Amino acid sequence: MRARGVCAVTLAALGLAACAGSPTVVPAAQKAATGSAGAGGVSVDPSYDWHVLVRAPFGTSLKAIPFPLHEVLVFHDTGREAADVRDCYGIDDAAPHFLAAAADEYVLCFEHDRLARIDASVLLPTAGAAAIFARACALWREHAAPDASPPAADTCEGRDHGVAFGARLASGADEPAGRVSMTLTDAADR
Repeated sequence: MRARGVCAVTLAALGLAACAGSPTVVPAAQKAATGSAGAGGVSVDPSYDWHVLVRAPFGTSLKAIPFPLHEVLVFHDTGREAADVRDCYGIDDAAPHFLAAAADEYVLCFEHDRLARIDASVLLPTAGAAAIFARACALWREHAAPDASPPAADTCEGRDHGVAFGARLASGADEPAGRVSMTLTDAADR
């Protein structure tokens, strides 16, 4: 019985020594996703990081998506190219939590059966929507490529590790004032 106790203590000590001996490097985007300080040193809710919307890597084949989907019809603007041949799908599971709210739209679009675009939107309280959007944009741009265009009050764009992001805070009469729409596209080879 005593030998088991000695073995257990020895194994625990070795495990702790292994953890202490190897530093952990956490990418900036992952730090933001785990709730560490973001822009301005303020603690950030993990749902503010747009990476929560990428539930499968870009380029994943439709057949390899690890969660159930259903086909959705997407209506295009008349000015868009006729060559836009994306097949889009909604998720059967709960949509990801984004900007501290459940996404009310979450669509994955595939080109040639490969994930190429993610569209999501969330409705925020009208009174605080501009402040939430500005805070989120500051976080996204903190980790974006340096050539990202300057943000406007109602748009935020950039590139981060092969993904182009574009977000818009609705301001027109055709959408509720607190709607944030996010589009993510594969920008690895662009």
